[in-house]
Amino acid sequence: MVTLEKIIGSEKIEKIRDNQIYQYAVDTAAMITFSTPIAMTNEIFIADMSVEQSLKARGIATVVNLLTARPYGKFRDYVFKKCHTTEESGFIKKTATDILAFAAFQAPLYAGILAISGAEPEKVLVGSAVITGISGFIGRPYGAYLDVLRNFFGLKPAYILAEESRNLLQAGNYSAA
Repeated sequence: MVTLEKIIGSEKIEKIRDNQIYQYAVDTAAMITFSTPIAMTNEIFIADMSVEQSLKARGIATVVNLLTARPYGKFRDYVFKKCHTTEESGFIKKTATDILAFAAFQAPLYAGILAISGAEPEKVLVGSAVITGISGFIGRPYGAYLDVLRNFFGLKPAYILAEESRNLLQAGNYSAA
């Protein structure tokens, strides 16, 4: 697999890997590029919002994503650690962990975005119900997408961070949890 490390070299990646702004940029880019087409499809074709309302919602969502994508990435990392979901975990466990993280964090956020964008209350309810319902279909694909982008840009995926946390706990360092 091609990674940024292979392109620019490990020395340069080492310099930026722990940079909070770099981590923020990677998680934010992942959230915006993943969520925009899915949300617009939901808003226009299922929640029956106009294209104008959807574009307004996406503008608001982009601002919200600039503020929340990295906190969501950190929240997801935390959920993976607490659920002990590692690279060796099976598909079902990884999927369930991603669904839990996604639904708990993103569904309430999405309802707020729709409400602020001017959608009628019933459209907010429909859009929110659909996003909550399809969290089972979105949570894992987004989590996998985020992990692929993190890996490409030299950052650790959630399941690796969970594995490292588990190893620290097994070694007797209980402050890692």
